[in-house]
Amino acid sequence: MLAISIARNSLLKNLSELASEGKISRGWLHIGGKKYRKYSLKVSILRELGVD
Repeated sequence: MLAISIARNSLLKNLSELASEGKISRGWLHIGGKKYRKYSLKVSILRELGVD
């Protein structure tokens, strides 16, 4: 398996851009009393990619 290191700020910037373009949705996930940000591809993008 290939491990790739990406700077956190760069990753967050790219995810924010994808969310503003409407390609992904963001939400919160609560596990063990902690909050984690959850990112999901929108169904329309999955269909566009041919993943049904």
